[in-house]
Amino acid sequence: MLMKLINRYSYGLITFLAIAGLFMACTKEIEKTSVYPGSSYEDISFLSGLPTPSRGGEGSVVSVKVKGLKGREGNFKFYVGELEAEVLSVADSSITFKIPVDAITSTLYVKYQDKFFFGPDFIVRGKVLIDPAFAGFTGALNNASPGTINDILPDGQDFIIAGLFDNYANAATAAAPIINLAKITNRGAFQSAVTRGTSSGVINSITKLPIPIPQYLVSGVFSEYNTRKGVNGIAGLLAGMALDTVIIDVINPEPVLHPLDGKDTVATFNGGVLGSVLKTFVTTDNKYIAVGNFSHYVSHFYERSTRDNKLMDLVPVSTIMRMNADGSLDSTFNYDLVAHRGNPAANGSISSTVQISDKRIILAGSFIKYNDVDASRIVAVNESDGSINTSFNVGSGADGVISQVSYNALTGKLVVVGEFRNFNGRPANGIVVLNSDGSFDNTFNLQNLEGGRISFGGQLEDGRIIITGSFKRYAGKGRPGIAVLNADGSLAPGYNSMGAFEGQINKMIEVVASSGNVGVILVGQFSRFDNVNVNSIVFLELMP
Repeated sequence: MLMKLINRYSYGLITFLAIAGLFMACTKEIEKTSVYPGSSYEDISFLSGLPTPSRGGEGSVVSVKVKGLKGREGNFKFYVGELEAEVLSVADSSITFKIPVDAITSTLYVKYQDKFFFGPDFIVRGKVLIDPAFAGFTGALNNASPGTINDILPDGQDFIIAGLFDNYANAATAAAPIINLAKITNRGAFQSAVTRGTSSGVINSITKLPIPIPQYLVSGVFSEYNTRKGVNGIAGLLAGMALDTVIIDVINPEPVLHPLDGKDTVATFNGGVLGSVLKTFVTTDNKYIAVGNFSHYVSHFYERSTRDNKLMDLVPVSTIMRMNADGSLDSTFNYDLVAHRGNPAANGSISSTVQISDKRIILAGSFIKYNDVDASRIVAVNESDGSINTSFNVGSGADGVISQVSYNALTGKLVVVGEFRNFNGRPANGIVVLNSDGSFDNTFNLQNLEGGRISFGGQLEDGRIIITGSFKRYAGKGRPGIAVLNADGSLAPGYNSMGAFEGQINKMIEVVASSGNVGVILVGQFSRFDNVNVNSIVFLELMP
């Protein structure tokens, strides 16, 4: 498979209607379907069995078993989620109806004299399909709940996932635990994991390096890797995801009693942070830029250390730093050589970061200054020296926190999402699409968003944009937490029949499905997608 890297629902009435519908799909006749105790309409009830057919597209003719409606034609309404369906015929124990335009996967129900009676779900099939062969249904778990996948890295024909989880596809055992890092196949099946990994903390990202040893850098918040201590938020890994280590000389205070204590095995990559790293990037000259919420660069003076007591060197550096291939700090990057400390960098937290064209790193979050210059919560930084790249100009920027930024290298567009209501003086309602110079992509116009906010946005190579969040409606249509938009912000016809989404998307990668169609893998922390239980990873096929 050819990989290409990009990064409560309501059925329209009220949330409890959808929940009630889920409980009403059972294996025997529902004894009481009215939501009103003491109702005199208990002869109306859905019977056992799924609709016939149980799935279909807009305009499909469907029958479902329900009694009590014969003779009441014209006095009741039949709904697919929030949309009224055209009733074609009513029999003693069934009803035949047509799936309305713009319907989504949702609960079937009857409204009769302001009373509601709930039946099974109907799966509305459009042009977005969950690949049932992908192992995301068992997915990533953490303490038996959906785990968090922060990053997914294409690796040959397979993928490496990283985050906060203690199981994947139920493959973890006491003897072989899965902790925050795993390799999976292109069909989502578990392949391998390091025995212990980061036995505590969380991995935020994994980066493939242009050199064979180490082959990857993982970064996040952790103090050891595979039981090896002295690893501070960044670790260099070998091809099998084992820690890259080296044997070094250390001080041996008792060489006669303990002759072997003059040597120790430590991480080869001798560099890290106090705090958290969101992402590590590789520059064109094979140096590494780390971005995150940290206060100091950390390294070890092994030549002055013993096996049991490692001497640490702390250098005040925040937000962003550049390291050499061995992990040593590059003091030519955003650093004050006179004060022996990093320049001020961001004066607030970093929520998201991406590497874009022309050797620039985008930082976004809650900050309003970078190196004491107004930065309006988003800024482009030069890879060469850490200074502000002035060719990226967002004017007054966001008037609220930016939570997530994604970049599509083919389209050259940034999708920026957050809690802002205005961006560079324009109404934005939590999302904008920018060109690589920071200017608005004026072809994108967000339509009316209701019931919540957008928490993720990513653009595909054909220009379409996938958004997820807590919203209930988009452009006046029921869209329970997910929508597929055209590049201009309108709903993509045929791609928005999906049911409930619950959770947070952290990253999206575009792939080529086995059929040759566009494929999308979404990872994050989520429990339902298209009204199906999944665990933080899902593979979608977008039909033409």
